[in-house]
This record gives sequence, structure tokens and C-alpha cells, in this order.
Amino acid sequence: MPGKKRWIAAGLIALLLCMCCLPALSEEYRELKQGMEGDDVQRFKKAMYWLGYFSTEKLDGNYTKTTAERVKQLQKNNGLEQTGVADAALQELVFSGNAVKTKSAPKPSPVPTPAPTPEPPFDPESVLPPRTEEGFLAADAGTEFSTRFIHSVQKTPVEEFFAVNDARDGFVLLRTRYRSFGVGLPFLPTDGSFRREGDAFVMDGMNRPLPEIQFRPGLSTDLKITLPDEEILLADRVPIGSLVRVAILPRWRLWTNLW
Repeated sequence: MPGKKRWIAAGLIALLLCMCCLPALSEEYRELKQGMEGDDVQRFKKAMYWLGYFSTEKLDGNYTKTTAERVKQLQKNNGLEQTGVADAALQELVFSGNAVKTKSAPKPSPVPTPAPTPEPPFDPESVLPPRTEEGFLAADAGTEFSTRFIHSVQKTPVEEFFAVNDARDGFVLLRTRYRSFGVGLPFLPTDGSFRREGDAFVMDGMNRPLPEIQFRPGLSTDLKITLPDEEILLADRVPIGSLVRVAILPRWRLWTNLW
């Protein structure tokens, strides 16, 4: 309705697909072994931490002798040959969440929801910082924000830039910036105006209308939302694999809980 303020609401849908946002089985992994280093080594070690094979989450990207010994323990517990080398099959097993855990595996932080009472209504403050008493962010036409994530296959950063549309009932994808070509990234002349920007590729003038935006943070995607006054790492706010929806709603729907 004209004159009525609309508000951005980021809604967490209870639709977890059992770690579905973790690296897919079809994804390629390089073989990891002692003496190697890299971001993929660090991601693998952190995944092993959640299975109980490391005592701290503060792990670097070096595949050390200790790492190899922990991998042998992981392989033994899962009935595999104890080589100390993390091949693609072992990494897929670890990232799938189906590997055998140790007794010292950290337990997820308890959710303050007493059972068997129904799950409490979604608290918007768990995703977005409060901007009003209701915890929503006012959406003015032209308000810009962006996202940044690591491409699941290329392992390079991708940035997308959005704005609230003039009607304040949806969004517009303005442009995309990325470091290497990959699945799902724009490159056709019909997508916009393509150019180089240093070591990055930029697709300007996309102006792609979106009624809502959906995110699903993964273990290694480092998905961030940058608002005008704050940067939010979604994995710190919601469980890995959660579906997060961002939409613009008239305020009366918030009052009547129809969102």
C-alpha cells in the first residue's frame, strides 16, 4: 500500500536436509597427505574436529604428521585401510556427516527449547541484527546489500550485489563479481555487461528481478551478507544446511504473524 513502510524479513525455514549443503559427492577433491597445505586441508581438519578426531577447532591448513595419525584413526574406526592419506572417497565420507565419530566428538550447543513443547516461533534477531522493536530491517527503495561466498566447485570467491526494488516488494540483482568461471555464474551477453576488474570478472547491469532471495550456508562456503552497517556470517547465526529466506513484507503482516 502506498506510504506504508515495508520491511526485510530473513526467515529460517525448518527444512534441514541432513547436511545437504556440504560438498556434493560429485565434487572433485585432491588427495591430501603429509606435507601438503591449503584451505581444503583446513576444511577437512575442521570437519574431523566435529567428528572428534581433533581436540580444538583452531586448526591450520597444514597436513602434518599428527594429521596423518588422526586420519589413520579415522580410517580404522570406519573399517578402512590405515594409510594416513585422505583420498577423495574419505573426504566425501567426512563431509557427508556419516563417518564414525569418537566419544570425544563435540556435541552441538543445546537449543533452549524445552521438549516436548512445540518449536518456538522464528526469532529474526537470530539472523539479522534488530532494527526495530520487532527485529526487522526497514527496506527503502534502492537500499543495497551484498553477499559473498566460496564457489563449491571452483573454490574461489563470488560476490553478488542486490538492491530493494522501487515497488519495495522484491529485489534486483545488480551485478556479480567472481574470480573464475564456474557453474551458475553469468557469462552470456544477455546476462549483462561483462568486464575485467583487476584479477576478477564483473557482470554489470544484470537488473535481474527477484521476489525473494534464498541462502543455504555450507561447511566451506563462508557465506556472508553485508548490510549497510554490518557484515553477517550466516554459519555463525544458523545451523549449517539451513534454508534462509530473505523477503520484503508489509508491516501489517508482521503484526498478524502472516509471514
